[in-house]
Amino acid sequence: MRSRSTLLAHILGSNPEIGGYFELHKSYLNWLDLIILRLRVQLDNKNIKFALDKILWNRLQISEKICLKENLKIIFLLRKPEDTIKSIINMGNCLGNQGYKNYQWITNYYCSRLENLIYYSSKIRPQNGLFIESDKIIQDTDHVLSYLSTWLGLSKRLNSHYLLFKKTGVRGMGDPLNNITKGKIIKKNIRI
Repeated sequence: MRSRSTLLAHILGSNPEIGGYFELHKSYLNWLDLIILRLRVQLDNKNIKFALDKILWNRLQISEKICLKENLKIIFLLRKPEDTIKSIINMGNCLGNQGYKNYQWITNYYCSRLENLIYYSSKIRPQNGLFIESDKIIQDTDHVLSYLSTWLGLSKRLNSHYLLFKKTGVRGMGDPLNNITKGKIIKKNIRI
């Protein structure tokens, strides 16, 4: 949460070879779950290469069998703890959500997510995982998007301008704050 995953998902989902851009709130335990993912994100009869989902909560799991699939790609997106905490608090202030103002809950969330990311990074094929520092998406956009395009084998390069979708900015589907509705990367930090 607050790792700029919605921004990256919108950039990815704007590419014609990738279907999906928001959280499906789903675990992936068997091949049927992957088929359901593809059906849910395949819009307008797109001939997609990848079906995308964002997983931000530890209660959503990926089985070891799925982790070992050859065609699976997992992007591990990580933001610095202080920036993440500030961003969660800012979101809590904007949404009036008291839970997102609780430092202990936020710290526990952040630490448990790190443990979960470490676990999954140890279960996948090394060539199928990519670690991205969240700040690099903002600070070194062209390099990150070029590298990511190559790593995914996309025929059309990813772009810092992205499409707005039906669920863009909708609470529970990703980032509910205003910057995501701009259709491009906003190069500023949140201050609280």
